[in-house]
Amino acid sequence: KPVLDPPYVDAHHRVCTYNETRLATVKLPNCRPNVDPYYTYPVALRCDCSGCSTASTECETL
Repeated sequence: KPVLDPPYVDAHHRVCTYNETRLATVKLPNCRPNVDPYYTYPVALRCDCSGCSTASTECETL
């Protein structure tokens, strides 16, 4: 059966990725007065390993 989603290969290997995150914010030093010094980014709280799904992960073959 052909796989129609990129990367156009049938991936069977396992991958580990985050499945629960929270947002963290830090204040960057030395920003100019008219620049927002706050940077927000996701922090992984829990990871899960399973078969690679091209719906949520770039599954490259090794």
